[in-house]
Amino acid sequence: MPFPLSPGSRAAIEHHFRWKKLAWEESYFGNVLESSTSKHDVYWAVLALRDCGTLASIPALKAKMDYPMQDVKCCAILTIAHIAGSAETSFYADALLNPEYREKGYAM
Repeated sequence: MPFPLSPGSRAAIEHHFRWKKLAWEESYFGNVLESSTSKHDVYWAVLALRDCGTLASIPALKAKMDYPMQDVKCCAILTIAHIAGSAETSFYADALLNPEYREKGYAM
């Protein structure tokens, strides 16, 4: 696992979503990415997908590559790398070539 979710991160995610009927499932966090207007919800959902995400969550994570919060963009590409590995090499290359994506170190 290149970017595993630490026990402390999992506890922080569970704490953040404690009032929102958390279900530790890919579909729950994917729904958060698609529907939440809270930047903190989005951030923690991106991190949680490192633990329970599959290739099905990749499109939702890619959609966050232009999110206004830098941590979300950076964590989204790392989560994609964690889930998909080299299968998304062309995506990482596109991020490196995209002048609007400034976090080049994460794409590398």
